[in-house]
Amino acid sequence: MFLLPRTAVVSENSQRTVAPSAAGTSVDQTDTAEATSAKPDDLDWSDLGKKELTDEEVFGLARPETGRFGKAPKSSVAPFKIGVSSNADYFVYLVDGKGLTVASYYVRAGQTLESKMPLGTFELFYVAGSTWYGEDRFFGDETIYSVANRQFSFTRDEDGYNGIRVELILQSNGNLPTTSISREEFLKRTRG
Repeated sequence: MFLLPRTAVVSENSQRTVAPSAAGTSVDQTDTAEATSAKPDDLDWSDLGKKELTDEEVFGLARPETGRFGKAPKSSVAPFKIGVSSNADYFVYLVDGKGLTVASYYVRAGQTLESKMPLGTFELFYVAGSTWYGEDRFFGDETIYSVANRQFSFTRDEDGYNGIRVELILQSNGNLPTTSISREEFLKRTRG
């Protein structure tokens, strides 16, 4: 079992450029079936061999590299940096005020992602876990679904673009409280 942040650290970043964007990975993986679990006494042994589970259903899929999922948002100019704890991988969504997912990222345990975001204000949602099953199942039954309790603004002023640095790492004196939400709520709010 692993601990996930209920408070983390976020800082505003007023620099024009933090670093070049991380190379993103566009992955299209579809889950074809759900594995079920049962106690040995509950199994119907007459069905043995009729449905063969794939390795992916049992062991998960290959973990994506840290980077952007899908296409880059248009006019991505403001720096965005996100670091995560070393005990779980994270799949992060940034959602605009209309409920549309503007960007999504996969961040491997203990790694930091540097990217660019378009100007605007966004909510940050994430799922976390250790065994990746794809965008439909995330981390399977162990998936933790969360939302940051504040919005993030990416802006421009006379000094350049203002971005955000987020650390989703459990720590004392963290300044980013998060809330656990249900899978249904997570999907409703990130799949617009």
